[in-house]
Amino acid sequence: MLEGKPEIRGSFFIPLFEFVKEKYGKEKLEEFKKSIKELPEEIYDNAWYPLSLAKISMEKLKQMFEKYSYGKKDICWELGRKSCEYMLNTFYKFLMKFISPSVLLRRASDFLIKYHKPSDVRVINSGPKFIKAELEFADNLGELIIRRICGWVERFLEYAKCKNIIVRYKNYPAKAIVIIEVSWE
Repeated sequence: MLEGKPEIRGSFFIPLFEFVKEKYGKEKLEEFKKSIKELPEEIYDNAWYPLSLAKISMEKLKQMFEKYSYGKKDICWELGRKSCEYMLNTFYKFLMKFISPSVLLRRASDFLIKYHKPSDVRVINSGPKFIKAELEFADNLGELIIRRICGWVERFLEYAKCKNIIVRYKNYPAKAIVIIEVSWE
């Protein structure tokens, strides 16, 4: 477990709000925001917020909208996919055409530390079509945020034109560590 106050960047919330608005409408978004008593009036993209606020937000998302989730993945996974679309700018999408997915995933720590602090990523094993990494945080992220990260990784690899993507994870909450294994064709 890393030392430090567990925080998450405001950009965690922007795709969350967009996702709710797109899928369920403006009224449901307002209802969703009001249901999170700890939510500040304004969320700023580059500001840092307590991890607990992210956990509460994800719990509320699941409570309010999981019943409407008809895909093969749960709503948190779907949100992760949407977050990837929101966060990957055109530069990264362009880069993905020329750099292998495993090289990009090995650089995942660059992405992770921009949105979760403190955090660290260690590649345990990797090859041309797979990677196994250990993600470490200052506190347990919770199952719902981890599923969001997995959805993000899946969508990221789809942008890289990968097929038959498999994303698995094992959570070790007491240690604030998540092992993610990803394979693709």
